[in-house]
Amino acid sequence: MIASGQLGENADVVIWDAERRIPIFRFQEHDHEVSQVAFSSDDRLLATVGNARDHKIFFLDTSTGKVVVGTGFRQENPTALAWSPVVSEIYTAAAAFDTEVCMWTINPQKGTVVASSVVKGSVRRSITCLVFSADGQWLFAGTKSGDVVTINVKRKSIQVVHNVCSLGVGDMILLKTGQLMVGGGDGTLQVFDMEDMRTDASAIQLRNTSISSLSTAPDSNDCTLIVGTTEGSLLRHLDSNSVVPLLETQRGPITAAAFSSTDQDTFATSSGAGTIAIWSKKARNLVHSALINMPTPGRKLVGRIAERDSGAATCVQVCDTRVISGWGDGHIRCHSLIDLNRSWLINNAHCLGGNSGVSALCLGVKCDVIFSGGVGGEIRVWDVASRGIAAHMKQHVGRVTGIVAFEDSAHVMSCGVDGTMKLWDIAHEKCLTTFTAKMGGVNSITLVPDQVQVVSVGKDRCITFWDIRCPQPQQVVQNAHSSEVTSSGMTKDGSIIRLWDFRTGSGISELVGHTSTVSSTQFSCAEDSLISTGQDGAILWWE
Repeated sequence: MIASGQLGENADVVIWDAERRIPIFRFQEHDHEVSQVAFSSDDRLLATVGNARDHKIFFLDTSTGKVVVGTGFRQENPTALAWSPVVSEIYTAAAAFDTEVCMWTINPQKGTVVASSVVKGSVRRSITCLVFSADGQWLFAGTKSGDVVTINVKRKSIQVVHNVCSLGVGDMILLKTGQLMVGGGDGTLQVFDMEDMRTDASAIQLRNTSISSLSTAPDSNDCTLIVGTTEGSLLRHLDSNSVVPLLETQRGPITAAAFSSTDQDTFATSSGAGTIAIWSKKARNLVHSALINMPTPGRKLVGRIAERDSGAATCVQVCDTRVISGWGDGHIRCHSLIDLNRSWLINNAHCLGGNSGVSALCLGVKCDVIFSGGVGGEIRVWDVASRGIAAHMKQHVGRVTGIVAFEDSAHVMSCGVDGTMKLWDIAHEKCLTTFTAKMGGVNSITLVPDQVQVVSVGKDRCITFWDIRCPQPQQVVQNAHSSEVTSSGMTKDGSIIRLWDFRTGSGISELVGHTSTVSSTQFSCAEDSLISTGQDGAILWWE
């Protein structure tokens, strides 16, 4: 079974059948947020804890979905929840509320619950995770200060405090050997004996990340675990006291995606957390890092680019062996696709007082020029060979949201939050035509292969078809989505994403997968695959 809790006014708890992936029970007593959920060791009971506004905790019977007993709490938001592994007629659970720890004894037969608080004494620690010992006599609390606090369950008092890592304890788990494994914010993974919190083995050190979760693998033995990190990695911990990559994604909202212009099996994604990730089906010339399975068929993460103090990576393009990207600090950077080292930098490409940041990017057909848009509304053209500015235009009021280049590389079209699209003559740095949306900003534009028609989407929830020879739209699909449309893409045979037939303006199908705003959609060169990225951090590959 799987239990999930929701955030919002309708904060439901859902118990799922893990094998069939269907909901079994839905519990609707919480308001505002479900902060913690946890199954008892025998899976008979499920504890659900609300937030500081809800102030409710329930213990559910997983066989019926009904409430066994419920109670309240007065503390702040809960930060951890755990069950004692000892199962009898009486169950014991504990929850942490920042620096406070509460325990409950539950009798499912009588439907009663008794609460008690742990005496802190002089110890003040912000608690991040809780784990009971195998015999249920001790409760271990990981803290933000990197300590493990040992609590005597019978006496409800703190016994001793041990420092185990720096940057806080991310998570802990009880091994079948009776030892305690601790994952640290400093990237360390250590195994301790519970009696004296000593370790005989050297710590495993993960670089440039923090451990955020530990769980037992479905096919695990005593020491085979799944390790989660703040960078979005999943690692398998083996008996040999080592970890191997299992799955890796990109942290933060995914802002853009782009296929390589020469290799349809390679694409790049940019993240609001300040990274560029390179994905490929074949990695014969990519040597940056070990290959890690991506949650899309046959695609592998072959490298990640990170720039310190550069803000979000807002847009990206891939051409030949180069990855060209725009960043929140206003710079345009180029990295090698071979070793991912930086090749060059266009400093302050879009820095206008307080309006700094590259918001849109595209390349000329021959990859010899870069067209970029900024948050201040400016359009600039750059010569790739010299990195010098070739043209500068500004008529947009506010952020440029998209830019597309014509095949002659002499004209581009841009769109912005000001609700306009502009056709530019690069040689004369002149706006030839302005097209105005019906209402609100334009979020994305797509140039049709005939180089005459353009499709726009935006806050008006419409899909609008334009002919650049006429200032008025040729066709408008009203209420194409229930909220503003954020992205569009086009195949050469005329189908626009989400999914619409360009010739008739009728809907074809709906692709459901993202849980938040979709930020980018890109068809592969062969037009048999589609990538979509979103603010939910997901990169979805559609066949």
